[in-house]
Amino acid sequence: MSNKTIVNLISPKLDRMIKVKYFLVDYYLSRGYFRYPKNFIFGLLLKFYIYKLRKLKFFLYIIFNVKIIFKNFPKKNVLIYDCVNTNDLKKVLGNEKYGVLTSRLERFKEIYLSKNIILFLIKNYFKRSLKQNYLAALILSASPKVVITNVDNEDDFHITSKIFEKSRIKFIAVQCANRGDTVWKDLKHSSRIFIPEFLCFSSFDRKIHKWKKCKIKKYYPVGSLKASNAKKYINLNKFHKKKILFDICLISEFLPSTDGDWKHIENFHDKLGQIANYTYRLSEEMGLKIVFSGKARGMLVNAEKIFYKNYLKKYKFKILKYNENKFSTYVNMQRSKMIIGLCSTSLREAFLFKKKVLACNFTGHKDVIFPSKGICLFNKDVPYVEFKKRVLKILRMSFNEYKKNLSTDINNIMDTRVNTRNFIIKKINKTIYK
Repeated sequence: MSNKTIVNLISPKLDRMIKVKYFLVDYYLSRGYFRYPKNFIFGLLLKFYIYKLRKLKFFLYIIFNVKIIFKNFPKKNVLIYDCVNTNDLKKVLGNEKYGVLTSRLERFKEIYLSKNIILFLIKNYFKRSLKQNYLAALILSASPKVVITNVDNEDDFHITSKIFEKSRIKFIAVQCANRGDTVWKDLKHSSRIFIPEFLCFSSFDRKIHKWKKCKIKKYYPVGSLKASNAKKYINLNKFHKKKILFDICLISEFLPSTDGDWKHIENFHDKLGQIANYTYRLSEEMGLKIVFSGKARGMLVNAEKIFYKNYLKKYKFKILKYNENKFSTYVNMQRSKMIIGLCSTSLREAFLFKKKVLACNFTGHKDVIFPSKGICLFNKDVPYVEFKKRVLKILRMSFNEYKKNLSTDINNIMDTRVNTRNFIIKKINKTIYK
């Protein structure tokens, strides 16, 4: 990817820098972003403000935006660790008495302070960071039997779990996505991952985490919680009994910036565009029906459209907006014959719905891994004619025939034998009411 195609931008609140593809610049500028200054001195001052004054900015944020509550954190049987990505756990916990422990400083809305919390902070001041001491103090105050997270790759959760390693509190991490970030980390960093109990997708993820020397005490290959919740929704709304509408479900894997996930793979964004281009070219040639399942939310919905428009200039396309509450991605997969993407978690989750997939790792990069080889995978860039031949071959196959052309059992890709929702409910109930 040429540096000329990448533009540095500053966020409207002057709190971060991002790198974006050139064709997205106008969109971001219209949203209040501005270009990184060409003046060297001004640029240095801006970087100093963004990166060196974070603690001061957070202190000011606390003063003007966070409510101080002078009492202990309320007692809870279950604590959800991290306020991000909580919806699927909340669907499982239902009426259970649970609390949410916010672990991200920028999302703090209230701070609890009591005699016990302050004494704990003072006593452990030299042992660990103030933030980690505070989170630990809140957990002690809540006195939960279970602390669970659906953000299994969060460093804070790993540190907190280690603090309570010898306690009676059960710490559980539920895998929420492919762990490409674990794969590309060096051993120095991946070996810091500490999870007492890991509810992972399949035995493949156990293999990956052991290879990367992660410190995980117990593995439970149980499949995907989000996919399990989606399957319940699909069954309740009888989507599984409705007619198949589409030949192909194309998964959007839009990334708003080039310095986020997969930033070390130079051609990653262009390969996303290539997959979309190949798919729509094939659709036009063969009269196939496509549903393009969106990923972006909020202000990024339009950015997602602009991104793919750059690669689909010859074709008419519509990206179906992502709707988490209606499990849009899973409904789109359910109503399609096959799924195409690069490395989306959905490519693995599709097996729960007995769908054929084609993972197109056109980057050829070693860090983009899929649990199976065979008919389901391109692990290098290929010409359009080879892509066309493979897709048409898969479309002609039954699911049972397709499975025979994989290099591994589908349960090594995504364990479909376990009802993930029920497994988590039973595990929590057993801990709380034993």
